[in-house]
Formats: sequence, C-alpha cells, structure tokens
Amino acid sequence: MAPISGKPMDVIKKILSVHVILDYYDDKKFQNMRNQNVTVTTLFQASGQAKGQEGFLKLTDLSTGAVTFTSASDPNGAGADLVKPV
Repeated sequence: MAPISGKPMDVIKKILSVHVILDYYDDKKFQNMRNQNVTVTTLFQASGQAKGQEGFLKLTDLSTGAVTFTSASDPNGAGADLVKPV
C-alpha cells in the first residue's frame, strides 16, 4: 500500500476499484479455465471512468495450474499470481 500512500483520494479509489472483479471466481472456476485467457470486468470499468481496456483484467491459466492476473490494457506489465483461494 505504500506506493499509493499520499495520493489524492480519487486516485486511490480508482486503483482499489481495479482490484474488485465483477464476477464470482472460486477454486473450481479457476481450475476449469485450463490453459485459457479470460478477460474480466472490474469495478473501475463499471464506474465509467476507465479509458479503453483500463478497467479490465486478463486472467491467464498457466500450464502449472497457477493463475496470473494482469492488466488488459498492459498485459506485459507487472501482474499478480493467485497463491491460494481464501
């Protein structure tokens, strides 16, 4: 959270709203992805403030069974891996 500390509140809201997927995903749904890419909508996209692909995330099922989350607007940028479902 340190990188967004001190940012204006509207910027923080945009950043956090990208982390809210507007669909339900559980372990079984991730397992059924099997070597697929899925683009999902976030709260930021639904807000109407996103430009282009900014409010979408790309979920990629790796052959190892892991799932990676990247920005649909910058799929080569930094991403995050699903460690385990909670």
